[in-house]
Amino acid sequence: MLALKCCGEPIQEKRELDMTTTTKQDFPFTQSYWMLNQSFETSSALSGSHKTDVVIVGGGYAGLSTAFTLIEAQPDLNVTLIEAQHIGFGASGRNGGHILNVPPHAWWMGNLNNKQVIDNAHLYRNIAEDQKNKMLAALAAQNIDIEPYPEFIGAVARTRIEEAAAEVLYKAAVAVGVEAEFSRGKEALARTYNFPGNNVRATFHTMTTCMQPFKLAQGLRSLLLKRGVTIFENSPVNDIQSTQGGVTVTTSNGTIEAQKAVLSTNAYSARQKLTLNAPYPKAGMLHTYMMATEKLPKDVLKKIAPADEGIGDASPTFYYGRVHDDRLLFGGTDRKTENTEQEDRHLQSYQNLHTEMLRRFPYLADTKLYAAWGGAIQQTTFETPVTKRADEDSNIILNTAFGGNGGVNQSILSGRLTTALVLEKTDDTDAYHLMSELERTQMPLSILPRFALGFTGTLIKNLF
Repeated sequence: MLALKCCGEPIQEKRELDMTTTTKQDFPFTQSYWMLNQSFETSSALSGSHKTDVVIVGGGYAGLSTAFTLIEAQPDLNVTLIEAQHIGFGASGRNGGHILNVPPHAWWMGNLNNKQVIDNAHLYRNIAEDQKNKMLAALAAQNIDIEPYPEFIGAVARTRIEEAAAEVLYKAAVAVGVEAEFSRGKEALARTYNFPGNNVRATFHTMTTCMQPFKLAQGLRSLLLKRGVTIFENSPVNDIQSTQGGVTVTTSNGTIEAQKAVLSTNAYSARQKLTLNAPYPKAGMLHTYMMATEKLPKDVLKKIAPADEGIGDASPTFYYGRVHDDRLLFGGTDRKTENTEQEDRHLQSYQNLHTEMLRRFPYLADTKLYAAWGGAIQQTTFETPVTKRADEDSNIILNTAFGGNGGVNQSILSGRLTTALVLEKTDDTDAYHLMSELERTQMPLSILPRFALGFTGTLIKNLF
């Protein structure tokens, strides 16, 4: 094992930045806030030839969840996981730390009088919750602490339009089994932050599981190694080809022969040239950005989160935050991008994010930042992941594009679905039904008029 340590203050690195725009704020860029002061190990890189039953390409939550579920279902299975960088390098080690169990938007913003729509949404949530609980229980049994706890995260509505939209979303969330709360006026104000000129009209809260993202990725790595999974890190895959006996995965320094291959890949795979004898799923590329303040006094933290809950917006431009280790973590400014290292540190995006943070919390104007980080995600048109067998070769299983709503949750859930495909568990009818529904998910034309009708009715009610 190679022992690494990421510790101390974030690296003050400014190369590859567009410095034509000046800023008074110094952004202490790092790969991820969650990695700071964390010791972790990496496995050896692939070298030579290796044989296995199943090879999983990608060491994020989707790949880790797949390996975990495969070993749970069949302990004697020979499973190998290969990662281009280190476990938790991509979005799995850079996200906001929320496991939000919500079905795809197209499943809960349409016809909620349709029993099939409701049943599909409940099935999605039940499988996701079961998968998450099994993983958390397995980690707890090994005394692996990922800092989990339940917390409401609230979206703040400041105008009548936002209030109406939040109320419609609240009713839809409750209909599909999402634990949610809606409040107005003084009750809403008591649950969220306020600032001069801000008019908190209502809040829409949903329940989430908070955790330390990088610890979750590294904890699953440790658990998998104890259960006999072989892990290769720092091993970018450049070729995946079908063979008569299955699949061959090739890196610059070695090969892996397997009966089946699961591509649990994310946005960062696009930075390398990967040859695949099957069409790679089409997905757009987004970047999202976050920053963490220095540690704040208790009275300031109470002003930020009066009810000790996460924060967010109920507006088209969405910003969100949570308190961790006495710091405010504030994120948003999602933007369509090319997948380059420069985009991870796009200066204008951090400037915009910092401006939005100060607009909400002007008393943080003199507060220094402790970390600033960004990351790329893949997202399909309708924000549903791709989990299916490749049409050209049933031994290659595609499991990617987890950048939709509840992306962390989608990644974790995918382990159940890919296991059904790998082991050909045709008796897992729920998994196959869910995959079928995800694959054919489109935004029905009925959604917009139905949502508009409900929104308009609620707005009129609020006006009068």
